[in-house]
Amino acid sequence: MKMGKHVRKPMLLILVAAMSLGAMACRYDPEKRWEHAKEWVSDELELNAEQQVILDELLAQIQASKQKMKSEREGAHDFLIAQINSEQLDEAKVLTAFEAHQQQMNEAVASVLPTLTRLHSTLTPEQKATLVEFIEKHGKRGFHGGRDW
Repeated sequence: MKMGKHVRKPMLLILVAAMSLGAMACRYDPEKRWEHAKEWVSDELELNAEQQVILDELLAQIQASKQKMKSEREGAHDFLIAQINSEQLDEAKVLTAFEAHQQQMNEAVASVLPTLTRLHSTLTPEQKATLVEFIEKHGKRGFHGGRDW
């Protein structure tokens, strides 16, 4: 399905915001991080009941995708160590592993995109403006507080 520029950019902004909200507030344990993100979005955007249900569904999907990728990452870690310990790095196997990881990322985004689209369609112009303001303010720092590594 091909999306126009006017649809793709807002959806990507919301996706980035949703994922960054899940990663923000690093001082909390993972469960509290998700709860903090959900409360922030609800409070800042003043979500109505319908929007809250969709947000809950979206965050649950993101958490499930993140957990699946975490479990798969453990196997990738072992694979990488085995490759480093080998006499010669097998480029084809490493490339295949990275392609598989990219495919997992693509599937994760594709799985949350319909819910994200539903949430986006319910947001008012004011809510969208608040979200864009947040992304612009915090996006300059990136996911790692501005560290370039």
